[in-house]
Amino acid sequence: MNIIDGSFRDPQGHVYTSEGRIFRVISKSGESKFNILNNSLILEKSINSGYLVKTWIPRKDQLPSGYQDKLIYEHQKIPYISYPYEWSFSQLKEAALHHLNYQIFLLANNFHLNDSSSFNIQFIGAQSVFIDSLSRFLVWAKTIFRAVP
Repeated sequence: MNIIDGSFRDPQGHVYTSEGRIFRVISKSGESKFNILNNSLILEKSINSGYLVKTWIPRKDQLPSGYQDKLIYEHQKIPYISYPYEWSFSQLKEAALHHLNYQIFLLANNFHLNDSSSFNIQFIGAQSVFIDSLSRFLVWAKTIFRAVP
C-alpha cells in the first residue's frame, strides 16, 4: 500500500492506495473514536443522506497482504481529485453549503465536525461529498445545548 501524501496530518488514521482502491488505516489512537462512530451508525446515516463518501469495512480476506491485523476501512474512489483553489465560485459555494448542512445534520445526531477544511470536500460530477470520516466526534449536545431557564 502507498500512503497518500496529504493524509500525514491526521494522527488517527492515514489514507493509502492499493491496486486502485482507497483505504484508511486507523491508528491505535483513533480506534476508540472510530468504534464510537461506527457503533452509533452516524457513518451509515451520513452516507445514506449524501453527506459522506461511501465507506465500508472490508472483509479481512479483501485487504492487501500484511494488513489483515489492522483496523481498516475502504472509501469509494473519487474519479477526479480537485482542490479548492481550482474550483469555480459555484463549486466553492456548494462546498461551503455542504459543510454547513452536514454540520446541522451532525448536530441533530449529537455529533459535530472538528475539521471543516475545504480539502475534506470533493466532487463526484457536480455533487459535493465529504471525504474525511474521522472528522466527527461524539458531543454531549443535550448537555451543551440545553435550554437556559
